[in-house]
Amino acid sequence: MRLLRFALALPLLAPVALPLAGCDDTTGIGRQVIVTDTVTIGVPSVAAESVPTALDVLSFDQFTIGGGRFPERPGQAEEWDVTLRLNDGTFTLLPRGAVGVEPRRAAITEPITGVTFEGLSEAPVSSRFSTVRGVPLVVGNVHVVRSRTYILGASTCWQYSKVQPLELDPAAGTVRLQLATSAGCQDPRLTPRN
Repeated sequence: MRLLRFALALPLLAPVALPLAGCDDTTGIGRQVIVTDTVTIGVPSVAAESVPTALDVLSFDQFTIGGGRFPERPGQAEEWDVTLRLNDGTFTLLPRGAVGVEPRRAAITEPITGVTFEGLSEAPVSSRFSTVRGVPLVVGNVHVVRSRTYILGASTCWQYSKVQPLELDPAAGTVRLQLATSAGCQDPRLTPRN
């Protein structure tokens, strides 16, 4: 009888036990994986048609970041977090909600001051993110993008990515960005820790 009760309780315990099974650090979040990349995206009305106009910061495989996306294509319509616009010579990175798309938590911060890209070790508190307002881009500034939500098992997840503009080209309508995404579910850590 005791074995039968345990067998019946096992499915109820699995959602709690599985996230803890991968923990190998003292934070309780689990193994830390930071995925980096450099991506070029463009403004829809200016950049060449072959240049993606939005950015997907998610890393599902823990080796690559989604990268540039084409929201106007049916297969990629939901696979992005921020998009690019150019107004009066100023590039702006806008979260999904700022262009009338369901935000699904995708958001961006104003520049994080007083820290380098390499030195930014953790995503800021939720109140620093906006789901409906874009931010002007300046070479060297560091922002944090919170991805759209996705489902992992029984959990609702999102990821954090630090983003820094490396090059702005108004004539071509493109921006080159460096990214570092924390590939864990809701893991705010943005630099590897020993």
